[in-house]
This record gives sequence, C-alpha cells and structure tokens, in this order.
Amino acid sequence: MCNGQLVRIKAKGNSMLPFIRNEKDELILKAIDGPIVKGMLLLVRLHEGNYIIHRVEKVDTHKIVLRGDGNVIAREVCTKENVIAKVAAVVHKGRTIKEESFVWNIYRYAWPKNYMARKILLALYRKWRSSLFLYK
Repeated sequence: MCNGQLVRIKAKGNSMLPFIRNEKDELILKAIDGPIVKGMLLLVRLHEGNYIIHRVEKVDTHKIVLRGDGNVIAREVCTKENVIAKVAAVVHKGRTIKEESFVWNIYRYAWPKNYMARKILLALYRKWRSSLFLYK
C-alpha cells in the first residue's frame, strides 16, 4: 500500500459485529498517514501469521492492544511493525461509512468497553438478527 492507493476487500468473520458484517460489507484500506490512536481500525498480521482487522483499544510505546467490536473478552497484542494498513471506510449496503463520520464514531466511542454491557448488547443484536432471518 504505497503512493496513496486504496485497497478494497470483502469482510470475513464476525469479530467486528455489529459494525462490520461477514461477507456483506467491504472494507477500504489505506496506508497509515499519522499516529496510531485508540479507536482506529487496523489490519495487522499477528505473530502466528493470522491477519485481523480490529479496533485499537490501547497504544503504548512498545505494543498495541486490539479487540474486535464483536469480542467480549478476547484481545490481541501486536507491535507497530505488525500493522499493515488502517480501515478508511466501510461499505455497507452500498453506502460508504467513512472514518470519522457520525456513524463511525458511534461505534468508536459509544460501543461499550465494559464486559457485561458488551455481552448483553451483542446477545440482543444476535437475537434480533436471527429473528430477521426467520421472517424472510
């Protein structure tokens, strides 16, 4: 990712629910053009060789802590050398949700950090989504 190019990929997995949906949303990636900050969505290659896109929960001088919006407890730790790109936008049902937009910031700032609140909201979201499939 150089020369300001954007890369568009299809979302895989459920770890970023409800913000990013598996196989339905597309992610627009771009090179990091500034400091890595809390709330950013990053594409990283973990030490095990897996690639993930998760939200930055904490940054310090030696490590970055990441957690998917759909993860209640699980977190990943990496270094700045593991970072490949950031998510600049999410394409959801043909609508582009850009970084720093109102909808983006709802998930960035309002999505609960607390274990129990996150667990309850994710359970309600999954229940609501499964009920939609029953009536189609």
